[in-house]
Amino acid sequence: SIRRKTRFGFKSRGLGDVYKRQINSLYTLTDRKNFMKLYLQEHAGVSSRRELFNGFIADISVDYSARSPVSNTTDYSFADRNKRMYTPNIPENVNASGEAYEGSTAFTTGIRLQYTPGQEYISRPDVKYIIGSQYPTLSLEYRSANSWFDTDADFSILKAGVEDQMDAGILGAFSYRVAGGLFLNGTPEYFNDYIHFNGNQTFVSSFADDRYDLLDYYGFSSDDSYLTIQIEHSFGGFILNKVPILRKLNLNEVLTAKYLHTESLDHYYELGFGLEKLDTFRVDYVFSFDENGSITSGLVLGIKGLFGP
Repeated sequence: SIRRKTRFGFKSRGLGDVYKRQINSLYTLTDRKNFMKLYLQEHAGVSSRRELFNGFIADISVDYSARSPVSNTTDYSFADRNKRMYTPNIPENVNASGEAYEGSTAFTTGIRLQYTPGQEYISRPDVKYIIGSQYPTLSLEYRSANSWFDTDADFSILKAGVEDQMDAGILGAFSYRVAGGLFLNGTPEYFNDYIHFNGNQTFVSSFADDRYDLLDYYGFSSDDSYLTIQIEHSFGGFILNKVPILRKLNLNEVLTAKYLHTESLDHYYELGFGLEKLDTFRVDYVFSFDENGSITSGLVLGIKGLFGP
């Protein structure tokens, strides 16, 4: 396949990518806040995904890409130009120097293994329906870029993760994700190859499982090692259903706790409380803390099915 992309740092998320672009466009046009920083990527690659046996999936990919920086081409906005000017189309990161944002080429190969022990399913002649498992899903990924074909990028990274969703009976449901990784042969030279986290600088959230609702998009992207933990508990109305007036609203109470560790952001935490309707409409109030004692808070809202998975 041959594709052209204009994104910086965010994983491919289907509607999630569209959400971030549209929300960024809204902030840009109305308040001159161009949070997203884009680059041009032209690449060709092949990939294959196979379930080798029940619950064990292997993804293999090979990709060649040319990455080029792009500059702002206009300063148009509905907002008054004297209010603020657009920031340059270059991410600010505590670890990256000017050379990290230069154009580059990369030839990458990768393999990702995912295993869910004891996975239950229903098999039909043309489809397989996954029911679930009482065990967590484990993943292991290795990706490397080599200077073959006279390309620039040269790095290798190893990632591992575990995640699960559990029924808590009358108390609702509990889910968690733990993931970590490290570069094996020194730091990557180009910012495109850093580990980027699913941050948010707006009041609209995708409510994706791996999100951080108050984290800067690019400020703490990692060129070394990292550890992420996301925990969420949905009470399913266990608390509010005991209040007669609120019972008819059929609201789901949600608690979230998140942790991030990188070489430059030693300890970062987020705690949030939210209300959800029909597993779709949601609003959270979130607090963040870091190792310096800084505390920030903010309200985020979204429509889960519209703004991302």
